Amino acid sequence: MASNRLKMSLLPALQAILDTGSVTRAADQMHVTQSTMSRTLSQLRETLNDPILIREGNHIFLSEKARQVQPLVSKLMADSETLFENQYFDPATSEHHFRIGTGSVILENFLIQALIELKQVAPGVTSSVSLPCENMISSMESGELDLGVIVTLPDTTESLCKEVVAAASFNVLMHKTHPMSGCETLDLTEMEKYPFVITQAVIAASPYINGLREQYEFLRNPWLKLPSLQAALKAIRSNDAFTIVTNVEYLAMDLFGDYVLLPTLADSPPLKFELVWPEHWQFNQAHQWMRGFLLSRLQSFFEKGE
Repeated sequence: MASNRLKMSLLPALQAILDTGSVTRAADQMHVTQSTMSRTLSQLRETLNDPILIREGNHIFLSEKARQVQPLVSKLMADSETLFENQYFDPATSEHHFRIGTGSVILENFLIQALIELKQVAPGVTSSVSLPCENMISSMESGELDLGVIVTLPDTTESLCKEVVAAASFNVLMHKTHPMSGCETLDLTEMEKYPFVITQAVIAASPYINGLREQYEFLRNPWLKLPSLQAALKAIRSNDAFTIVTNVEYLAMDLFGDYVLLPTLADSPPLKFELVWPEHWQFNQAHQWMRGFLLSRLQSFFEKGE
């Protein structure tokens, strides 16, 4: 029995190691020294009969067994937090930590301000934010992330709980001085003579955009491939270039004055801007409160933009 209690006490450290893939970062997250976390990793390796972390060259990866147990560990930790936190949850005294995934536009134009406001009512609540990657949905399914504030494609979040904030779509964006800015309809073949700017976030997020690039050679060979929409806006401001964005990004950045969003691209899938989270957080009071806090501010934010 004592042995089982010891093993259970190792769960928080195990989750930190699985989430960060690093002894150093896990130690920071647990507020312990690196040597303490290294000793804990040794205990975990002995208990699980597995290396957990594997070094290959200059990189460290989770072992196959570690990847397999990660969703279970996340669920166990969420269930234990729900059991105890729900008895006495108070945002003013809570020390819950949220791992949030979102895009850079939403982070910079909405989420940062929301987290600043959060500190006023829940000073002990902390958050870490991850920017989008191709594996963001799977990161929530595995328990690496607790909450996503993202634009989703159809049928990609069926395994997750969700709350729809707004409908979304892919659109062509250009400066108001662009020759095509007055068009009420758009055929992409008409855009072939204009420079195309693509952002890395759009490439990573959408098979639909990649399908368009297969269909149109001029999309396949963009004038510029840039890491952020902010950089793309500077590129299209001073010439006849264009880019592809979602209407959510357009609203979030309040681009109405200088830029024009043309109608939804043909055959664009019906996107949704959603709050999404793993099912094991569904009934946790801290998580429920955080979702309500963000949702009310998101709805207010986008109502003002519209």
